[in-house]
Amino acid sequence: NPVTPSGSSSALGIAAPQQILNIASITISTPSPDYNGPAKMYVTNYYKQATDAKKFIEEQNFASAENKIEQMGKSLSQLKAKDASYSTGAMDTELKNFKAALETEKYNVAKGKLDVKSEGQKNTQADELLRQLFQATHIGFSTSDEPVMPLRVQEYKDKTQAYLAIGAKGSSNQLDYMKKLIEHHIVETNKEIVLIDNLVAKGSGTNWATMAFYTIQYHLAFWDAAQKAYPNETDFSDEYKKTAAFATKIGSIENMKTKGGAAELAEIKNRKLPAPVVKDAKLEKILTDGFNAKYGTSQKATALKAVLTQDGWTTLRNTISGAVIGRERTAKVAYKGSDGKCYVLTDYVFIHEEYIGSSFTNTKAVFNWLDGREMLCENVK
Repeated sequence: NPVTPSGSSSALGIAAPQQILNIASITISTPSPDYNGPAKMYVTNYYKQATDAKKFIEEQNFASAENKIEQMGKSLSQLKAKDASYSTGAMDTELKNFKAALETEKYNVAKGKLDVKSEGQKNTQADELLRQLFQATHIGFSTSDEPVMPLRVQEYKDKTQAYLAIGAKGSSNQLDYMKKLIEHHIVETNKEIVLIDNLVAKGSGTNWATMAFYTIQYHLAFWDAAQKAYPNETDFSDEYKKTAAFATKIGSIENMKTKGGAAELAEIKNRKLPAPVVKDAKLEKILTDGFNAKYGTSQKATALKAVLTQDGWTTLRNTISGAVIGRERTAKVAYKGSDGKCYVLTDYVFIHEEYIGSSFTNTKAVFNWLDGREMLCENVK
């Protein structure tokens, strides 16, 4: 989505284009009629694609316009590679202007700002919004999306309102195609509900609560749009009701954080080092010394105790020849972090030995990362 230079958004939730440029203001430069150089094919392609792109933007056929603008960029790159002496200044500017105009027109469609008069124009605008609602938008978040989660949900709701305000449902072909995509989304929403339901019931901590809340809100907005675009599809209205009921069940972000915090405190209180399957003071010291060497200075962490959790060794072999290359055994380490709290490192902790000649040697501790789980220091026994 287009963003403002500061990364802010409009009051209604849809980000405004960086540059407001109407497609009607764009003129396409004229190629030199005398040019017969090595890049002539790419020059010809560029101007044909530019003409098509302008036509598609004017028709609000944004998917085709995006494709043509992408082709313009490729033709321009190929032109420059084939004939570096060809002056492309005007073409570079045009390409930027086309991109800006496309974002402006898409923004205006989403906001319902375009002056739509004919039924054909209304259906074209409705088709584009259907595409944005049900095909072009990924209903989900990554961990880096947290600051913009509410914005994305609100933006989606704004597009739904813009679609409803047009007064036309869209072409039958577009409606049929989008209906099939929406039907497939039932499975995705149900998966998210199961995952988040398990997380709310069993998850500890609070870092997952915001994403869980807005993920369900996003899916709820999706099914609200689907049931309004297809009022006769009971499967869509049923999925909306199911998602709405689940959103009510999990409650607010604070509610989920409270439950997760309580679960985390209980886990911390009950977390302990496992009993060692075998005791070996020499190997245990290699583990604690290795931990301190790796994390003592860099992370200000101090190993408190190590236990071996594997009786015996796992032989490591070359994946191609099958020759023995070493051996390893698993372990756990309790440590005190720089914050004064105690943790247990449970995953990817090994004693490793290389096989050289006819014997195992170079014994060392292996740690992949420092991501221990908190425990009470009094439980380090």
